[in-house]
Amino acid sequence: MAELALKDIHKGFGNHAVLKGVSLDVQDGEFLTIVGPSGCGKSTLLRIVAGLESHNSGQVLIGGAAVNDRLPGERDIAMVFQSYALYPHLSVFDNIAVPLRYRRLSPAQRVPLVGSWLPSARRLERDIEREVQAVASLLDIGHLLPRRPSQLSGGQRQRVALGRAIVRQPSLFLMDEPLSNLDAKLRTTMRAELTQLHQRIGTTFLYVTHDQVEAMTMSDRVAIMFEGRFEQIDTPQRLYAEPATLSVAEFIGTPRINRMQARSDGRSIDLGNGMPTLPVAASGSGICHVCFRPESAGFGRHELTWPGKITFIEDMGPEIFVHLAAQGFDERVIVRATRQAAAQLRMGQETPFGVAVSDVLVFGPDGRRIALHRTGVAP
Repeated sequence: MAELALKDIHKGFGNHAVLKGVSLDVQDGEFLTIVGPSGCGKSTLLRIVAGLESHNSGQVLIGGAAVNDRLPGERDIAMVFQSYALYPHLSVFDNIAVPLRYRRLSPAQRVPLVGSWLPSARRLERDIEREVQAVASLLDIGHLLPRRPSQLSGGQRQRVALGRAIVRQPSLFLMDEPLSNLDAKLRTTMRAELTQLHQRIGTTFLYVTHDQVEAMTMSDRVAIMFEGRFEQIDTPQRLYAEPATLSVAEFIGTPRINRMQARSDGRSIDLGNGMPTLPVAASGSGICHVCFRPESAGFGRHELTWPGKITFIEDMGPEIFVHLAAQGFDERVIVRATRQAAAQLRMGQETPFGVAVSDVLVFGPDGRRIALHRTGVAP
């Protein structure tokens, strides 16, 4: 195992900057996920760590040693790709055994039929077979070893790609959206299996995805990237409860966070329309955003209450989300309701909704979160 450190990584294509001074520390044995929208630079950063892509400036350190000038095969890493990248003409056994054969057998020993008669070749092959069997057992694919990739399901192919990476016993795993080609049910299963795999082998994982659910459910920490920069690096719980910026608050959470514009004079937030003001610790004057999550809101009177009109009731089975039109909000407001409460609601109905001040997040004119005085609201 090894820690990973990225120091002020810059990367551009022509005049277009893709990575703008990215720095990151991944602890030994940690599962860290980089998440962000398409085109933000996360896959480019992963390829730089792997040595598949060069960068303009900065340092990549694995286990404390700079690896900028090392080839991919010299970095003691294993990478799992979105496409699985399996050899279609080889069996599952041979796909998993490939990195071991190239590492341990000479070119002559790898020649089919003839190579097996050379000195030590059979002993080395027995060792390789034993290690492949152990990895296949770990991933529950021992019964698939004779098959070809075309005879496997998507989830089985993903396990084979993982097996090929694990058998190398690298110090660092890199994963580039490995679950994106799977259906929704299988993605859920594989999320759990990847988490359990990390716990069993304890190797450092650097995982890249655009799916916030993957990032939030599997990771020790999550790094959120926008336009070539990290916006916030934190635990999933803190990203959800204490987003540093409006961009993070909007990216994390399903359904999206509710948002309204309000004006700040630097000491308090004026919600308008006779609403109480929110005292703030410190902020610049100008337009701010007052936000709260659907699960924090409810119907009836609260510390902060708005009138709303129901435009849509979204019945998700275990959860019901009520969409409302309300003055001052940037988009339709979403409130999560119990089935009992939702039974009293109808499309087109006008009903008050609100939230406690303690559940409100406020972001200043610069988009960064500002603290509220939690002593209550001013009349």
